Amino acid sequence: MAKRYNTRAIKKHRNYTADELAELLNAHPQTIRGWVDKGLPCLKSSTPHLFTGAHVQAFLTAQSIRKKKPLAPDELYCLCCKTGKTPAGLMADFIPDGAGGGRLIGLCPDCESVCNRFTREEKIPLVAPNLAVQRQAKETSLEEPGEAA
Repeated sequence: MAKRYNTRAIKKHRNYTADELAELLNAHPQTIRGWVDKGLPCLKSSTPHLFTGAHVQAFLTAQSIRKKKPLAPDELYCLCCKTGKTPAGLMADFIPDGAGGGRLIGLCPDCESVCNRFTREEKIPLVAPNLAVQRQAKETSLEEPGEAA
C-alpha cells in the first residue's frame, strides 16, 4: 500500500493494536507485525499486542531517514534509474522557477532520460562544480498572472 506513512496521525501517548495502526497508516496489519522483526517495540504481555504511539513515530521517522541518500556534487537524480547520476557530457541546464530557486536538468548517461536536481541559483557552484551549466529562460505557466485570457 502506502510507502510514506503519516506519523502525525499517531498520538504519542496512546497504545494501538496492529489493526488500529494499519487503519491509521493505510497499511496492511501484517506490515505492522513485520515491523516488529525490524525493531519496532511492542508490548507482548497482552493480547492483542500493543504498540506505543511514541515508539511507532520514532520507528517510522528512523525508517524514512535511513532511506534518504543525499546526492553527491555533480549528481542529478534520474527517475528511471532511481539513483543519482552525473549527466552525460557533464552538461546541465538551469531553469529558474522564481524566488531564486530552480531545477538543474541533464541527460542520464545510462538510460538517456531526464535527470533533475532542485537547487538555488547561488548554490550551483557548490552542487555542480564540474558541470557546464547553462541558464535557460524561466518557464512560463499557462496561468501566468497579468496575462489577458
